[in-house]
Formats: sequence, structure tokens, C-alpha cells
Amino acid sequence: MIEIRKEESKDRDAVHHLNLIAFDNGPEAVLVDKLRASCKEYVSFVVLEDGFVIGHILFTPTTVEDCFAVGMGLAPMSVLPSQ
Repeated sequence: MIEIRKEESKDRDAVHHLNLIAFDNGPEAVLVDKLRASCKEYVSFVVLEDGFVIGHILFTPTTVEDCFAVGMGLAPMSVLPSQ
């Protein structure tokens, strides 16, 4: 069964591992950790299948230079590659 919910602190190791797999050991796993640590107002969701994290998405606050608009940036989004 698929479940989508807000990320909890207990998910962080699984999310880190997922990003390593999804991005072929790229820098995205460390980027997610740094983004979480650098701001308090992020939004993060996980997708679970049978209790295992198979997807993750992170939104963090962002501003546009010389603009009064504030929004949320999406990056990265990861999904467990199919075997």
C-alpha cells in the first residue's frame, strides 16, 4: 500500500539513502540535508510503500533578486528507480 505523509525525523536516514540511489551517488543527498539544516520553514513529504521510503520531495523558501515575491523552491524530488 502507498502512503504519502510529511517527513518525520525518523525518515531522514532513509531519505538520504534514497537520494543516493535515485541520483547515482550525486550531491543531492547532501543538498537535502543542508537545506533542512539551513531553514526552519521547509515542507518535506515522503512516499512509503509497505513501510519503506520510495519517494521524497522538498520545498524550501526562496526569493527572487530585486523582487518582493517570496515562494517555495522545489528541489530535489527523488523516486526509487525501478529494478
